Amino acid sequence: MNLNTLLGKRNVILIIFAILLTIVLAFIHNLSTSYSNKYDTSLLPKDEKIEKIFKSKPDTLKGTDIYYYKNAISSFEYACENKSLSELEDAKNALTGLLDKFPNSNYLADAKIKLKELILLKNRIQKRNSISEQINAYNNLYQFNNSLKLLSKSKQFFDDSEYDELRNDITKQKRNSISEQINAYNNLYQFNNSLKLLSKSKQFFDDSEYDELRNDIIKQRDKPIQVSIRELISQSSKYDGKIVEVNELRAISNDIQSKFFLTYKSTGSGRLDYDTDLRILICYAKATNRDQLIYLTGDNYPEMTVTGKFVNLSLFGSSYIDAKEIKY
Repeated sequence: MNLNTLLGKRNVILIIFAILLTIVLAFIHNLSTSYSNKYDTSLLPKDEKIEKIFKSKPDTLKGTDIYYYKNAISSFEYACENKSLSELEDAKNALTGLLDKFPNSNYLADAKIKLKELILLKNRIQKRNSISEQINAYNNLYQFNNSLKLLSKSKQFFDDSEYDELRNDITKQKRNSISEQINAYNNLYQFNNSLKLLSKSKQFFDDSEYDELRNDIIKQRDKPIQVSIRELISQSSKYDGKIVEVNELRAISNDIQSKFFLTYKSTGSGRLDYDTDLRILICYAKATNRDQLIYLTGDNYPEMTVTGKFVNLSLFGSSYIDAKEIKY
């Protein structure tokens, strides 16, 4: 075999080897590219095709950055809507996972922005929760003014609707507490204290609510307290200055100049049927029917029901009722 023949065969072998090597390298490159594309879509354009694939067949993109990104954003939006600290922490972990696994992802910049927003929101919610706990502590101690001051100072940590809702709740609790105190005063017939408290607390009531409550106090104040002469005398300090209504009284004398009756507890229908141990003076100078009362005499003193303001002068020996109305 001559030299030219040998050289020719060698060249053919080299050419074939080069072709085979090229094919192998191309196969390896394609395999590597395919593997890379499967786990990192930063090499893929962000187009509608990928979005459609994620929506229709998300599992086909499992392990890719878009899969991590979409799940992280979904967690982020849900957590922001519900404002749950645990859900915000889950969303934070999802975004951090994306940044760690795919540092070259096309979604990196947006993920960083979302992560900053999430951290700010989380801090804001933690601060808001702390303020709400302090407000609840004040409310439990009926320190509603302190609650309102704290809320006003912390307004920047609340949405407008959250702030208004919390303020309305504090005001409602304050209003209820005031109403309870007023009822307690009223039950003790301390109507002036009720009116003073209501006046000091006017800012917590609408005008109509305030007027209604004030009129009710005045109505109760002016409503006569039905009481027996025995109780009135024995507990004179309790009824001092109150409007009382006392029945079964019988007058035994009529001072028409001073317009006073001396009355006793009636014990029967007769003129002399009365209890001498239970007596009280009745001033009728302001009574609506005073002009008729001056004509009552010892022969026709009927049994009376007296309504008026009780004046306690027990220390001086003679309390009296300043009568507004006397029925007989």
